[in-house]
Amino acid sequence: MNITKKELFYSLLFTMFLITYMAVLSVTDSIANGLSDEFALPMLHYLPGFTRIVGFISFGFSRRLIKSTNKRYILLIFTGMIFLVSSTVMALVSSSAVLPFVFLLSLSLGYTGGLIYYCLSIALTVSVYKGRLLGICCALSVLIQLIMQNLIKSYTQLALAAFLIVLLIIIYIKAPSDYILEDPLPFASEDENFDRTIIKQLAVICLIIFIMTLMACHTDISFLNLSFAGNINIYSYPRLFMILGYVTLGFIVDFKGIKVFTSAFFCGILISFVLVLMPFANDGFNMFLSVYYLFISIYIFFYTYSFMSLAPRTSFPELWAAGGRPISELLTCIITFLMMKASIHNNLSPLIYCVFYIIMTIALYVMLTSIYKDPYPESKIKETPDVSSSVVSSVNIFDNYCLTPREKEVAAMLIESDLSMKAIALEMNISERSLYRYSSSIYEKTGAQNRPGLIKLLVTGTVNKL
Repeated sequence: MNITKKELFYSLLFTMFLITYMAVLSVTDSIANGLSDEFALPMLHYLPGFTRIVGFISFGFSRRLIKSTNKRYILLIFTGMIFLVSSTVMALVSSSAVLPFVFLLSLSLGYTGGLIYYCLSIALTVSVYKGRLLGICCALSVLIQLIMQNLIKSYTQLALAAFLIVLLIIIYIKAPSDYILEDPLPFASEDENFDRTIIKQLAVICLIIFIMTLMACHTDISFLNLSFAGNINIYSYPRLFMILGYVTLGFIVDFKGIKVFTSAFFCGILISFVLVLMPFANDGFNMFLSVYYLFISIYIFFYTYSFMSLAPRTSFPELWAAGGRPISELLTCIITFLMMKASIHNNLSPLIYCVFYIIMTIALYVMLTSIYKDPYPESKIKETPDVSSSVVSSVNIFDNYCLTPREKEVAAMLIESDLSMKAIALEMNISERSLYRYSSSIYEKTGAQNRPGLIKLLVTGTVNKL
């Protein structure tokens, strides 16, 4: 794969963050194991999610409120110091007194995660390797964390996680200036149709997350109770099935496209139907756990890929890039709390749970058919009054470069017009910032360096490579 340095750089940071994230979760579970309250055990597993949510969101707001790069560096280092101090205290003190530091740890981790999700989302905006990179990064993090979990003690994991944060900060500081905390040109909103389509896609994805959380929580509570009772290790080899889900979906979305991706996603949901039997089984828990982790990997990859793909096209990319993670955690915390409070996880019969699962699966299928539609379908290009028919007819040369319909239209204007970028933006009735974003995407996908390179591509079928 011809991956750029920036894509590789942010992909490695993303992998490091996921390893640290899972290490913190396992340490939190080890603290919960020392508690005697049956209700407090699983809740401690979920409650730090609220502070992680605050962390993710705080990064988005910091991008809006803090314009100075130096101040952003200071905030980043301060956040890293909170992580280091809280992790050190947790490693040295083994009692319920460390619980406040669990929340500080989660807060700083969420902020760092928001930053990394945002940077990776921007770096992969026009990358043809987006799915594969996300799948491989997620798979590697699971594999490394699984090795860590089985070879070293939980608090040693925490120390290693702290080391990763230190390394993360060093990389931030030493990285080239255009690699970190940059202000890339976002997609501007061209018209109301564009805005409505993006908002609709985000809303549907949030609904899918809600439904999948409903489907997962009942099983998740059962596994946690079994884990705290010592009947199963939720961090053991069944987690390897997450690698299968991540890598499979990553390669499918890159090589087969969105339609096949959504079909594969739905097939994974159907396979997970066997989980309706798990809360009522007496053995075979590792088999159920393997299926559950396959389901979770499909779930996580879906919302990670979806939000990272849509975020740069919104007006608030720094808030939406990591949107799937805090939304999922918030819903999980709330639904789990309500289920445990009402004892639904103990009183639900197999038949009712099976019917519920079928209804949720049907709802997922209906929603999947309404997302990932381009805000500018092919018909819009033909109907655009501001672009001549000769311009539209020349876009066929770009059929082999995976350009969106709107990008084809922009590419044709760049080739056939001798106007300045500002004049082209006015003629196409879009913002100049948006035009630069489109042209950047076009150059990335075609291999052309500039407008003359696009003209050469049109005439000869070849371009000057970078």
